[in-house]
Amino acid sequence: MISSTSMISNYVPLDVIDRILLRLPVNALIRFLCVSKEWSALINSSNFIKKHLNHSIETNSDRTLILKETFVNPPSQSRKGRNPLIRKCRKLPSEPMDTPSGSLCYSCSSFGFGYDPSNDDYKVMRIAQFFEGVLREFFEVKVYSLKSQCWKKIEKQLPIKEICSAQSVSLNGAFHLIVEQDDGSESILAFDLANEKFRLYRKPSNEDLASLEVLRGCLCFIECCPEIPTSNDFWLMKEYGDESSWTRIYKIESDAVLWNIDYFKPLLFPKNGKKVLMEGVSLIWYDIKKKRGKKVKNRSFPKRFKTATCIESLPLLDGDNVIDPRQKKNKRKR
Repeated sequence: MISSTSMISNYVPLDVIDRILLRLPVNALIRFLCVSKEWSALINSSNFIKKHLNHSIETNSDRTLILKETFVNPPSQSRKGRNPLIRKCRKLPSEPMDTPSGSLCYSCSSFGFGYDPSNDDYKVMRIAQFFEGVLREFFEVKVYSLKSQCWKKIEKQLPIKEICSAQSVSLNGAFHLIVEQDDGSESILAFDLANEKFRLYRKPSNEDLASLEVLRGCLCFIECCPEIPTSNDFWLMKEYGDESSWTRIYKIESDAVLWNIDYFKPLLFPKNGKKVLMEGVSLIWYDIKKKRGKKVKNRSFPKRFKTATCIESLPLLDGDNVIDPRQKKNKRKR
């Protein structure tokens, strides 16, 4: 008996099948792994995984909003690289901190996860911050490569005085954080994952209370005003690396929303520019023209949650140290 997939392969060239599969979402591709050995080998190949990711980035398609319930379980001490769409993760090896000599105290660590397109590698950055007294601060930067599966210490010294926020965002093969320089001014620090060099960008405003996000594939700067709760200015760096391209795209006035919080996280900004989806006390659609926010109601939402937007992709489909929770459950049932 000739299988239907063999008949498809006889009539449809494999390169055409490849182009069709590239346009499908991840959940469909996971189902199609069972179609045939030929399709499974194609979808599992590193070349296909890379092309599928590039297609999603270039077409700005296959975006997924993830809601993570908070304040339910204590945070885990272990670090994992997780792909929630295929429900697999890779446990990262623990890495000790190399405390600088002298009577130093550990302050905090900042973590970031991003893609290095130049080396086709996913990397985790850890910046440990130490201080001695109130005047001197020291930093240790280490990067973990999922391809080489090892940590590497970055010997270059950070050109900064202090990290203002532990939150980092990944864009264009670089991590970004808001930092304070030696003269007291604040800037955006970028760490290039390919050449492992640091560079500084000027902020679009001098407001001290601020945050970074990625919106519409651009670096997004959110300016918060502590004197006026719920007042946020949103800026986009429309040409990455060009400080003159900072553009204010919209502002949330203090009386525009009913929820008294300091910061709204932008999640989705459609091309028509009429509304923006944000995370506040819940998910909120904010009408830019009417200057009004409307809460998104859904009974399936947890009471408290954090959100993240991700591009659908297939990394961690297989490889060393990959953990598949579904396989663990099947073993328990047996």
